[in-house]
Amino acid sequence: MKKKKHSINKVGLSAVCTLFLGSAAIFAGCGGAQNTDTAATTTVSASSSAASESTSSNSTTETVAEKSVKLQVVDKDGKVSEYDEKTDEEYLCGVLDEISKDSDFTYLGTESEFGIMIDTVNGERADYTLDGAYWSIYVNDEYANFGADQQPVTDGDTFALRYEKAN
Repeated sequence: MKKKKHSINKVGLSAVCTLFLGSAAIFAGCGGAQNTDTAATTTVSASSSAASESTSSNSTTETVAEKSVKLQVVDKDGKVSEYDEKTDEEYLCGVLDEISKDSDFTYLGTESEFGIMIDTVNGERADYTLDGAYWSIYVNDEYANFGADQQPVTDGDTFALRYEKAN
């Protein structure tokens, strides 16, 4: 599996999304063959925030973030760090990238065919193979049904990344 810090600038994200969408269009006619290789794959979430053009050809207006979300990080000692973010991101991974740009928050994850698994938050690594530890994701105090790259974001959500150990 390949390690990658998940912080992508918007220009790079646009280029990757364009390349991804172009590749998807090319492979769409291949009869839906699935890749069953267990090697790491790259997952990219496209940002829905973009500057919208006004009707005047010489001016643009910036979009105002419409969603207000919170992130709580609970480390292995139970210490809680909290972050507030205004965003237009569609998925949690995009929100985490934004928070990492605006604060001291950091995270690293492992990309696989199942999506991104967060393994390090704020410099603290959780290693399931060593001691059963992992970073869990909660949405509004409920265990998340999706990984960070597929977890939808709605206005008012409170996300939590909690260092936990399997029983």
